[in-house]
This record gives sequence, structure tokens and C-alpha cells, in this order.
Amino acid sequence: MKPSDFSQSKVHDEIAKMRSEIDTLRNSVELIKQELSLCKETIDELSREGSGRPPVKQDELDPIDRLCKTYLDTVSSMDIVRQVFLVKAGETATIWTVVDAPPSEDPLRTPIYDEQVNLLNILKGNLPIDFYILNVLELTGNEQPGGVIPADAKLIWER
Repeated sequence: MKPSDFSQSKVHDEIAKMRSEIDTLRNSVELIKQELSLCKETIDELSREGSGRPPVKQDELDPIDRLCKTYLDTVSSMDIVRQVFLVKAGETATIWTVVDAPPSEDPLRTPIYDEQVNLLNILKGNLPIDFYILNVLELTGNEQPGGVIPADAKLIWER
């Protein structure tokens, strides 16, 4: 079958059908993510109970801490992520994600960028936030992550 055998309307119908299927898959993925997040919260709570620490309810956290928890729920499972730092200044936050990946391998970082965009879309500008990704393999000479990340950054997760 040649491309000329397809009518424009059939092509548009097929494209619309594929877009609809993609939207359905995206919604399914989001629902799965939400369910996994709830499962992780339950596991974390059970872990804290076993350690004698009081459980921390999500709504007891300030907005920046909730944002960090949501971000960590996703990026902590990515193999290239080594550390995540937080710089808080009043109501603003900067999250530094330290990765260990071949230089200029953007496809490996794409899931991190996607999660950052997802959080920005959720926030809709209600919380000033910046994200930085620092690849340790792209540092030059004797440069260390500590020389790039602000001194007041707090380590919030490490592999």
C-alpha cells in the first residue's frame, strides 16, 4: 500500500485515534504513580512505626517539604541520581539533583526533567521553585559538587 492510497481524512482519523490512546495511557500512568505514591507513604509510615519515630502526615509538612517528598518519590528510583539537595530561602526553594551519567547524555536525564515539569505544572506558579541538575562527570579538573552547590544547601536524599 502506498502513502497516496490513504485519504487525508483517514490519516487525520488515525492521528486523532493515536492521540486519544496516548492521552488514555498518560492518565493511566498518572493513576499508577498516585497509587504507588500512596503505597510508598504507607511503607514509610510502617517503617517509622517500627523505628519508634512518630509518623509524619503529608498535610503536616510545609509546601516545600511536600514538593520535595513528591520529587524524591520519583527521582530516587532513577539509577543516575546520586544526591538531592535543597536550598530554602523563605518561601522559595531550589532543588539540586546530582547525577552520575555520561556527559551530554540528555536522554538519561529526560525523566528528571519530566518530573520537574510535572511539579511546575502542579504548582502553577504558586510556589517559587528552581531546579538544577549537576552531572559530576561533567565537572572539570578538580571541581567538586560542593564547589558548585550553594554552601547552605541541605542534603535531603543520597544513594
